[in-house]
Amino acid sequence: MKAFVLMLYHQGQSTVARITAMLRAMGMPVSCRKVLRILNEDSAGLVAEADEIKVLQALAWKHGFCKARDPPAMMTMERFVVLTAGLAGFHPSKRQPLPGTQKLWEGLQILSTAVFGHRAYMEWETQGKHE
Repeated sequence: MKAFVLMLYHQGQSTVARITAMLRAMGMPVSCRKVLRILNEDSAGLVAEADEIKVLQALAWKHGFCKARDPPAMMTMERFVVLTAGLAGFHPSKRQPLPGTQKLWEGLQILSTAVFGHRAYMEWETQGKHE
């Protein structure tokens, strides 16, 4: 059901109300809240690969942005954006809960460099075991 809801919303460009009505017509007792939860719970996986999320979590943990390491599948898009911008010095507040484009861009540059290094290390480690 999760893949079906994500496909309808992102590729079929359907609204939450339409998706809910469609699922109910198919005999599934589902609410709009449940559909929204499905859409929001791991939306970072739609724009970032698992190793990118893993590296981001490691960097955020190292710099004290988060206290626990969530599994990569649990990363929401909002958390991904805030943690990425945090690499560039952004700290969320009540007045400004989400970063601007400049901090997000700087954080993405730092993250992409770290991911490149992580991938190069993993490739080197894999090749070293075969020799």
